[in-house]
Amino acid sequence: MSANPAGLKLRAAGFPSEPDSLPGTISAVTVEVCLSRYLDRIRAIVLTGSLARGEGTFVRQDSTWLVAGDAEFILILHDSQSLPARDDEEDLQLAIEERLLERGVRCSISLSSAHQGYLRSLQPHIFAYELRACGNVIWGDPHILDLVRPFPASMLPPEDAWRLLCNRMTEQCELVSAVGAPCQILPRHLQYATMKLYLDMATSVSVFAGTYAATYRQRMENLSRLAGTAVRTALSPDDMADFVRTVTFCTEWKLSGVLPEVEWKFWEKAVETSRAFWRWEIGSLTGTAAQEHDTDAALIGRWMNRQPLAQRVRGWLVVSRRCRWDTNLSNAPRWLGMALHASPRYWTYAAASNLFFALPSLLAGHYPGVEFERDLLFRLPVCAPVSKHIPGQTPWRRSAAEIAWNYHTFVEPTRS
Repeated sequence: MSANPAGLKLRAAGFPSEPDSLPGTISAVTVEVCLSRYLDRIRAIVLTGSLARGEGTFVRQDSTWLVAGDAEFILILHDSQSLPARDDEEDLQLAIEERLLERGVRCSISLSSAHQGYLRSLQPHIFAYELRACGNVIWGDPHILDLVRPFPASMLPPEDAWRLLCNRMTEQCELVSAVGAPCQILPRHLQYATMKLYLDMATSVSVFAGTYAATYRQRMENLSRLAGTAVRTALSPDDMADFVRTVTFCTEWKLSGVLPEVEWKFWEKAVETSRAFWRWEIGSLTGTAAQEHDTDAALIGRWMNRQPLAQRVRGWLVVSRRCRWDTNLSNAPRWLGMALHASPRYWTYAAASNLFFALPSLLAGHYPGVEFERDLLFRLPVCAPVSKHIPGQTPWRRSAAEIAWNYHTFVEPTRS
C-alpha cells in the first residue's frame, strides 16, 4: 500500500488467486437464468456498477468467493413486452444468487427491468454517466447503450452528488444500529461500508470540485487537484491531506480485495469528515456558506425549502401509492404540511443525517433524551410497523430501523 492512515492495519491475507474470472461467471449465470425465464422478451442484458468498471471486490472465504457489494444488472425488454412485477424481479435475483452459490460464489444481485425508452430518458446524473461510460452489454443488442444521451462530466448536477453522500450516510444508520458498543476493531459488516463511505465522499466532492471521473482509479488520481479548489474550505489543510491519503488507501483496498483490520476510530473519523463535506456541500448548493453557528437542521432546512414543487409532489405520490388506504387517510394532514417544505426523500435524509452525526455519542451511551427520538420520527413520512415491538430495543435503534424502512420503501425506488 502506498498509503496507510492511522487506524488501518492490513492482514497478511494474501491476494485472491483467481478473482479475474468471477465477473464472467456472475454474468454468465445471470444470462442463463434470465434467458430461461424471459428469452423472447429481452432485448439486452446490461452489467453496470463496480463489476462493469472492473473494480469489483472479491474475498476468498474457505471454499467460497464473496463479492462485496452488489452485482448490478439491467434487463432491457422489447417495447411490446410488459415489465415484470417487482416481486418477479426479486424472485429472479434470488434464483441467480442460488445458482451462483452452487458454483461457490456468494454474491448479492441487484436487477431491474426497463424498456429502451428508459435509456433515452436518462438525464445527466452520476448513474447515467457511468452507465454510458462503463456499462457492459453481456447479452443482446451490443449498441443498446448508445441510446443513453452522452454528456460531459461538467453537466453532472451537484445535487446528485449530495444525494449520493446522503445515501451512504443513511445506509450507515442501519448498519451501525446492529453494533452493541464501540470496540477496538470495527466489526466486519461495517468495514466495507465505511470504505465505501470514504470512496463516495470522494465521488461526491469531485462533482462539486469539477474533478469527477467514472472510475475509482481515476478519481484517486484526480484527488490531488482538490487542494487547489474551493473544497479546501471544507477541511483544514491537514485534514484534507489525511482525507486524500485515506481515500487512496480505500481505493487500493477496494481494488485488491485484501481485507483490512480497521480500528474503531477510523469509522469515527469517517463520520466527522462526512459531516464537514455534507455541510460544505449544502452551503455550495444554497449559495450561502455554512457558518459554525448554523445547526445541521437549519442547513438542511434551508436546502429543503429550495426543492422544486414538482419534485416534492412526485415524491409524495410515490408514498401514497406504496401505502395502504388507511395509512394515507390518517397521515394526509401531516403529509400535506410536509409537502410544503420538501419531498419524502429530503425528509428522510434530514432524519438520517441527524441520527448519523449523533451515532458516536449514542454508541458511547450518551442519549440526548426523548425529544431527540421524537424529532427523528417527526421527520419521517411513515413510522414503519416492522420495528415497533422489538424487545429491549433502545429508542435510537428503533429510530434507525424506522429510517431504514422509509429509505428502502420510498427513497430507493425513485429519484424524486
